[in-house]
Amino acid sequence: MKLASSATTTTTPTWGGTTTTDHKARNTTTASRAGGHYRAKEQPQSAWQPVCTDVAKSALVKDEEVDAREKFGFKVNDAVRWSGADSDWPRGMTGIVAGFSEDRVKVQLPKGVWRFKPTELTKASAATSAARPPVQTVTTNSAEAPFAGEVWEPWVAAEDLMAMRRCVEWYFSDSNLSTDQGLHHRISQQLPEGWLCCSEMLRFDDITDLGATPELLLKCLRKSHLETKVTLTADELVKAQGTLGEFGKRGVFIRRRQPLPPLLSRDRLHLMGEAIATDPSQLVLADRHQTMNRLRDLWKVQRQLKLSEVGDDVTVFKERILPNVSPENRPPSDKPVVLAVGYERIVYGDHGAYIEFSSSQIRWKAWPNYFDKQKYNSYFNEYYTKASHSLWEARWQLWDPNASRGLLMLYAQSKSVCDRPWAPGCQTDPHAGRPTGYADYRPGYFYAAADEFLVSVENHDCKSVIPGLESSTSRRR
Repeated sequence: MKLASSATTTTTPTWGGTTTTDHKARNTTTASRAGGHYRAKEQPQSAWQPVCTDVAKSALVKDEEVDAREKFGFKVNDAVRWSGADSDWPRGMTGIVAGFSEDRVKVQLPKGVWRFKPTELTKASAATSAARPPVQTVTTNSAEAPFAGEVWEPWVAAEDLMAMRRCVEWYFSDSNLSTDQGLHHRISQQLPEGWLCCSEMLRFDDITDLGATPELLLKCLRKSHLETKVTLTADELVKAQGTLGEFGKRGVFIRRRQPLPPLLSRDRLHLMGEAIATDPSQLVLADRHQTMNRLRDLWKVQRQLKLSEVGDDVTVFKERILPNVSPENRPPSDKPVVLAVGYERIVYGDHGAYIEFSSSQIRWKAWPNYFDKQKYNSYFNEYYTKASHSLWEARWQLWDPNASRGLLMLYAQSKSVCDRPWAPGCQTDPHAGRPTGYADYRPGYFYAAADEFLVSVENHDCKSVIPGLESSTSRRR
């Protein structure tokens, strides 16, 4: 059970329906009031939320989108600015017109689509002055789509942008930071906030070879789990080269939300090699944040499943059918069912390792049994395969209070865990001394346990089963 994203649960026998109650108050916000301006947020229907039961959400759905490309003096894909300002739309940032309702304009922002009164908006071209104020934004990098009508630079291929993103994610990963003493130290110096200037990333040849600039790094990380911050004007961002101290203390910054991993001795690791090095605690130099348990899980996953911490688009995940599944619930000829193709990353928290998927990577026919838990204060909804659900149901019939333990499940994260104790983030420094901690599970993404007894893996490309044996510093200029 992924305790990291749920509160205490009590299961009572009503599946079909099953009722699971999470003993924690729910705080769902569908509209907000900022500076006296009413702004209603659109609630998109996701693949794992087929039925909208929330009254407030239903009211928004009834507000049918007006079939118009132009209204109130605005056109779809127009760049606009808001007369107000708050954390979702800081002053100076530009939004994109995504559509219209009967009396409002729908604007795409990094955190979603919001509806505004036409009188509160102006076109960006009219609102822009010669001396634009610095833009200070934090990209939350949720599962929502990029800006409507966004056009990537024609000279940069989408494949290069994805490669650029995964390179940056790898440098910020536990796999790299556990043995990269220089980068580990530079991030430690920036704690508790942990923001690292993008000039650090532009010192690596495999990133600069892809044509990276501060502006491209910002774009390629838009849907990454890494967070970004900009303290430059729009003109400065376009001209920025990413050299150290280019704009003084201003620039483009990147940070990870997870606490830093233990720092290991790369020399001892290379000396011992994969055959002898079986426990990272044998090589530890410092474990300021007490995350050795997470690093042990990382080594275990890379040994057993040969999965890299940073995802790809080709790895095939298949279900391992447990021996006690009845014949009628097994796939034909016991041929393994494909669960997903590709993955985002492996997430390591204090409750184990989980594989993170986007909706497009899931093979939904493999997950026919859905449990909607949003009425019960849960942080996630659940999917089961035909085989795993049959075992769950048999346990439920016996009033087993842990009916889902040890079974293959897909967790559909519906709420952030930022309100949980020791939630991911850089606010606590150090992370040590916690009784337990949470990984940065992201709303809108899906998670399955990285367990060799539940899933098998094909077509993966893991460079080394032990992180640190592939040299990263050799790629640094």
